[in-house]
Amino acid sequence: NWLHIMVVYPLGCLVCYQLVPRVVEICMQTKLPWRCTVLWPLVASAVTTILMLVLVIFTGVYPLPFSQVLRSLNYLDLPLLWLCLPRDIRSRPQAKLRFLWSISMPLSLSCIFCLAYPMLNVWLQSRDDLGHCIIVALTFLGARWAFEFINICILNRLGPDYQPTIVWIAEIFYQVALCDFFMSVQYWQVILVFISVDITENLYYFYCFHAQTRARREKQQRAQQGVTRTCSGTTIGMRLSSSSKSSLVRSTTSLSPSLSTGPELNDSIAVCVVSSMLLRATADLLVPIQFLMILGLLRYAPSAQYNNWVSQGQLSRTSSYLAFNVLIELLFFVTVCCILHYRGMRPLPLLRGAIAASGVSMYVTCLTTALTWYASLQLVHDGCDFDFNFEWVH
Repeated sequence: NWLHIMVVYPLGCLVCYQLVPRVVEICMQTKLPWRCTVLWPLVASAVTTILMLVLVIFTGVYPLPFSQVLRSLNYLDLPLLWLCLPRDIRSRPQAKLRFLWSISMPLSLSCIFCLAYPMLNVWLQSRDDLGHCIIVALTFLGARWAFEFINICILNRLGPDYQPTIVWIAEIFYQVALCDFFMSVQYWQVILVFISVDITENLYYFYCFHAQTRARREKQQRAQQGVTRTCSGTTIGMRLSSSSKSSLVRSTTSLSPSLSTGPELNDSIAVCVVSSMLLRATADLLVPIQFLMILGLLRYAPSAQYNNWVSQGQLSRTSSYLAFNVLIELLFFVTVCCILHYRGMRPLPLLRGAIAASGVSMYVTCLTTALTWYASLQLVHDGCDFDFNFEWVH
């Protein structure tokens, strides 16, 4: 118990809080100092751990029921993060507004993925008929689409350059929540619903890319014929900053100069769409593989009896779901790469450029944060009891 209180719980808080300054760093378009990326997560994790200890001492109950929820609700340290920003960054025009929009992403993540989705899992386990499972699955997808609507609002304020980063964060958390959701699913029909929706969404990205590139070609043809005159600095009806190119375009071009030669990738909006499509496909493939490896290790771990993922006794069925999902996502990823290569693009260098544009650390931090959060929901020491009996309290 003391090992959990003094080591495991603070480390879990530290990993989860690492994502907040990374998102702020990208939205503020600057490199944050160590006091923001290192010191602030340490202080925030210490405050959360102390708050948990105070509640344990005050109530006399350990484990504290759903103690990891404090990680989502404790945003008392966000004003401190603002004060940790360099003075020249805080004095920029619209700095406060961009900071508020940047922290709206972790706040929405906490509300939808960290609080609402576990409750949907409880709702799923309340009954075991197929109709009930499909209704819960559709609600699960509806919450995800609500989060994407919030992302659209954020993109409208911050600009299209942030689309790949926001898409990656949303897709990683969704896929981790989905793999956790698979632990309680008993029907293959529900799995097929989720896979069909994922493929449909990726096909929608294909459609957006095709529509944008076709509109640009038609616009260029009209300009050559003298029918219309285009203004410099416009891209498919959206004005971008004329003072600098997109950081994503610079990264992909520097990694692969041939990427910018085709008409499809001369537009930063098209680059964002293709990069988002590749990042989605990568997340859809990476997370199930990671879960398969974790479940394989937990099966033989001495602490398996304290983890709900293993103690549920459904490892074989869940592993088959995940393996089938990996197979479908791998096939789709290869198909995406082949289609992009057929259209004269180099998908893997473009994917590498998209990751380099925001920094590898941000993508790794997002993946570890999502996994740490949902893994903590399975620990008995964190007071997780989805039957809401809380026998140790009585």
